[in-house]
Amino acid sequence: MAREFLLFLSNYGFCRVIQTARGNENEKYFLASISKEEIIQLNKFKVIPLELEKVVKVIRETQIPANVERKKVSRQVLSRPQQALFRKNILVAFNSTCIVTGVTIENVLEASHIIGVEYNGTDKIENGLCLRSDIHQLFDSKHLQLLPNGQIILSEVAEAKNNYQNLPRQISLPNFVNRGFLDWKAKYT
Repeated sequence: MAREFLLFLSNYGFCRVIQTARGNENEKYFLASISKEEIIQLNKFKVIPLELEKVVKVIRETQIPANVERKKVSRQVLSRPQQALFRKNILVAFNSTCIVTGVTIENVLEASHIIGVEYNGTDKIENGLCLRSDIHQLFDSKHLQLLPNGQIILSEVAEAKNNYQNLPRQISLPNFVNRGFLDWKAKYT
C-alpha cells in the first residue's frame, strides 16, 4: 500500500522513483523539492473549519497546481529508442485512426502507452492506443480516462472546454488492447 501511495505522489511530481534494477524491491523514492512560496501559500489555508470542496476550490485558484504540473513536465525525461517502432506498430494496428476521434491524419496521430514506460510499460501493441496528439495529452494528464469497457470519462476541466464536449462517451476497443492495463492506469496513475 505504501508503494502505491508513493507512485501516486510521484505521478504528481511530489517524489520521484528511481529503479536500480528490475523489480519493485529495487525502487527508491526521493521527495521532490517544494518552494518556500508554495509552503507559505499552503500554510495560509485553514483546513479544519472549511469544507473539503471549498479547500480544493481555493487551492485550484492558486498557482500551486500549475507549479506541480510544471515540475512534473520538467522532470520527466526518458530515452525511448524503440518509440519509432512502437508508433509504427500502433498506427498499423489501429489502421492509422485515432480510437477516440476517428481522425486519420498520420501527422497528428501518436502512439500512446497505456502503462507508461516510466512504470515499466512495454512497447507491445497490447499496451498502446492510437490517439490524436491533443487527446494523447488529455489521456496522459488524466483529463481523459479510458475504462476497460470502452467508457470515456472527462475531467471537469476538459468537460468545460468546447473542444472536447462532443467526444464520444463510449468506444469499441480492439481485442488486442489489454483491458487489465487500462484498469491499472485508472487505479494507479
